[in-house]
Amino acid sequence: MGFIRGTLITFLSIVLFFSLLLMNLCLAVSLSLQHDALQPALKVSASGLFKDSLNLGSMFSEEEKAYMQNYCLVDSQYSFSYENYNFVIPSEIIEQGEDGIVDYILEGFIDQIYYTEYDCEFWQCVKNSQMPLVLLSEKAKEYWNGKFLLLLGLSLLIFGLTFLLSRKRPVTFIVTGILMIISALPFRNLDWILKFVNGDFSAILSVFFTQAHSVFIIILILGILFIIIGILCKIFGWKLKFKKDEEEVKGNLQKKKKR
Repeated sequence: MGFIRGTLITFLSIVLFFSLLLMNLCLAVSLSLQHDALQPALKVSASGLFKDSLNLGSMFSEEEKAYMQNYCLVDSQYSFSYENYNFVIPSEIIEQGEDGIVDYILEGFIDQIYYTEYDCEFWQCVKNSQMPLVLLSEKAKEYWNGKFLLLLGLSLLIFGLTFLLSRKRPVTFIVTGILMIISALPFRNLDWILKFVNGDFSAILSVFFTQAHSVFIIILILGILFIIIGILCKIFGWKLKFKKDEEEVKGNLQKKKKR
């Protein structure tokens, strides 16, 4: 019985580790895709790619620039459509010249990508798009956040099962804390992954992990707390046994005595 219990606990611990690892991944992507984190990251890391794909560098002729300048004399903003996207540019931005206009359009383009409503499942949208901008949308954030919550629930369930099966429950807290810390270590610095990816794709990939270090800190702290709880339980002799467990142990001892 003890061998089966130990084997099952070992198996659950391995499953828990991979569940924690995937949970951390989903949390890192979800946090990185929050609007306030995503927009500055895209402007820094992937602005060149967007400018090239939209051909923003040559979107205005000299005549159009002059027309925009004159238009601002009679109106406070200038509206136009480009590549199926609509933009409204304030006159004060137009007065900054082409670089200011392009940067403003890029910022608006990122916002439109992020808040676009998609009438398809997440991976279906990705599969059916030539340029899967849905990956940089609020829909993507909600998708990864949902997967994080699912894996969080699974991790808690596995921890609960391990806790109930274990005879040494303070040790369960310590082992779980260690597993949490180990699962967080890959997110301490993900620059090593980007070294295997070249070109513009590396810049886009980095956008999905801007909050990876934050996830490392969060899980590290939680792991340390679990270890501290386990150590305190051992120090003060808290076995975390339920009444039913105590009765079962007494019953087993009596059986051994009779033998």
